[in-house]
Amino acid sequence: ALGGVHTLDLSNTRVADVSALGAVHTLLLTACRELRDVSALGKRGQHEVSLAMTPVDDVSALGGVHTLDLSNTRVADVSALGAVHTLLLTACRELRDVSALGKRGQHEVSLAMTPVDDVSALGGVHT
Repeated sequence: ALGGVHTLDLSNTRVADVSALGAVHTLLLTACRELRDVSALGKRGQHEVSLAMTPVDDVSALGGVHTLDLSNTRVADVSALGAVHTLLLTACRELRDVSALGKRGQHEVSLAMTPVDDVSALGGVHT
């Protein structure tokens, strides 16, 4: 485990398993093409996680992360994300339903270039 590491940038690497990582404050996993399972992350105390351009589908375990970047991923369901403070969902082409957001304590949500039609539930989002 990398207990003393504050920021760990593994972007554009071939990392496929992050289950043994400790409580890294900022974890950058942008464009990790081999990474599929991120279920171990939300339980480890990560403050900021970037999974942009990483082929993840299931992010339901990441509800405890403060800042979560899922831009350009295949994520289609964000209903289990809990109170993620900053949620970046730019260009998530599989995402259609964002009705669970806004009720969950999001402060900032980005849906730019994401094919959502109904954003009426997002009234509780600050930015």
